[in-house]
Amino acid sequence: AGTRYTVVDDHPDSTGVDFLTHGTTTAGNLTFGYAAFAVPAGSTSISVDVIYYDQKTAAQACNIGGRLKVGGLYYNAATHNPANGTWTLRTDSWATNPKSAVAWTVDDVNGVGANNLTAFGWVSTDANPTVRLSSVIVQVTYALASGGQRRMVVFE
Repeated sequence: AGTRYTVVDDHPDSTGVDFLTHGTTTAGNLTFGYAAFAVPAGSTSISVDVIYYDQKTAAQACNIGGRLKVGGLYYNAATHNPANGTWTLRTDSWATNPKSAVAWTVDDVNGVGANNLTAFGWVSTDANPTVRLSSVIVQVTYALASGGQRRMVVFE
């Protein structure tokens, strides 16, 4: 996965200068680990986004969506049918921790505890036609205890 990520770590890559290809008629997925976030203690209103560009290579329908690994389990966003031949920016969001079903905590996004965020990527149950993915990142948005909003992005 390390060398695969070097192909898609150049956000934003809205022209698909480099990309990964997923192309089978069966389910498939790819997730990337990363160094833990360092969201400050006391932060609130935390959300997690998987952001990427995608396209497909023919007219028939297929699907793709973002994916998180939290507390050792995988959680998938709703999938969509990519545009044919056009790079499109996608954002799949998790306003709450999908494992605990409550608000994300600082420990969750900083990789601590039983409900910790440890990987991100995508999932597909139908990649026929071929799906191309470019520029995949995970972003954590949060409100500081002292006020104001911050975003942290992992490029690995």
